[in-house]
Amino acid sequence: MKLTKKVLAIALAGVLSLGAFVACDSEANETTNSKVSVTEIVEGTTNKDVKSAFNNDIMGQGVTLGENELIATINDVKINESIYRAYLWSAQSAFEMQLGMDMGMMKDMELEGQTIGDIAKDNALKSVALAIITNNKANEMGIKLTDEQLNTIETDASTFMDINGEIAQLHGFNKQDVIDLLIGAELSNEVQKAISETYMPDETEIETEIELAKPSYETVTARHILITTMDDQGAPLSEETKAEKLELANSLLDRIKAGEDIGVLAAEYSQDPGSSNNNGEYTFGRGEMVPEFEAAAFDNEDGAIWAEPVETSYGYHIGQTIAHQEADEEQIKKDYIAYAQMNFAGEEIMSFVDQANIETTTAYDDIEIISSIPEPAFELMPEENVVGESEEITEVAEVENNEVINE
Repeated sequence: MKLTKKVLAIALAGVLSLGAFVACDSEANETTNSKVSVTEIVEGTTNKDVKSAFNNDIMGQGVTLGENELIATINDVKINESIYRAYLWSAQSAFEMQLGMDMGMMKDMELEGQTIGDIAKDNALKSVALAIITNNKANEMGIKLTDEQLNTIETDASTFMDINGEIAQLHGFNKQDVIDLLIGAELSNEVQKAISETYMPDETEIETEIELAKPSYETVTARHILITTMDDQGAPLSEETKAEKLELANSLLDRIKAGEDIGVLAAEYSQDPGSSNNNGEYTFGRGEMVPEFEAAAFDNEDGAIWAEPVETSYGYHIGQTIAHQEADEEQIKKDYIAYAQMNFAGEEIMSFVDQANIETTTAYDDIEIISSIPEPAFELMPEENVVGESEEITEVAEVENNEVINE
């Protein structure tokens, strides 16, 4: 099973928000459907009130996670259905957040040659593998979660269950599941941070990245007056009305060139609610404003009044570039080092997962995605009474920011 970095990132984002049930088998030959008392297997856990097989010892042969049917073995650790179900809900929730629809509606859609449902199942299994592997790595590195971290996880799990208890019941996991998944996820974070600190990019690489990143870190402060060319509903005005608006914009520009203060005029005339009460002023970086406005602000010298009104999709802008702020090279260096270190650690984590020995059972193949949206209990209208063919309509609604400059 192959997993792209982007898809894994989506899966892990979901993992960080959920929990999984973990139970450790004290006997190597235990049957796959047996239940193990968590209390019996957590004597080494830092906080005795927060019980988990994670944050305890090396996981390998003789360890069983979860309850019910055996669905996979990962590096000799038996993975039963309950823990897998928790990770699966985590993975499908990540997809639902990314794509904005319930998994039940999109599980059969194809992405990179697989259905989204199958990718979610694959991601969940890979995420269990990641938790096991990083737990073992943490043990090797002497990393243990603190009592404070464990207590926070306990509180978060309780809050999660208070809000999402019905969902947890539907998908087949409980508070202990949530606690254990969060402990595994927190250990993964700690291992990634520890690995990142072992790497430092060389100075040549850092200097190259600083030069490449400078434009993205530069900012500019500018004032403007917006004369909008849209009505209150966001529809464009007529050409005749637009011409009148341009005439007003040019008259304001002439007054500014004659010495009037653009900030004072902005307070009186600007139709940009985001800046009219601030002398028409913004400070921003590249990529934050509509392109025409950004270009005028950055391309003009400090103190320069823009030669003519700048037209954007919002209207006409009479503007002045106040000052350019150069990129902070030390900040770029700091940010790049942090990025490079985390990227290195991410590659290492990926290699751990890629090397995992994962064997699934027929029970894994039989697992179906559970939708959080229930099926209708009855027909709203008998089929014979439906006129015409049904159509599936998907609308993407975009709500524009009231600040008419920001994209």
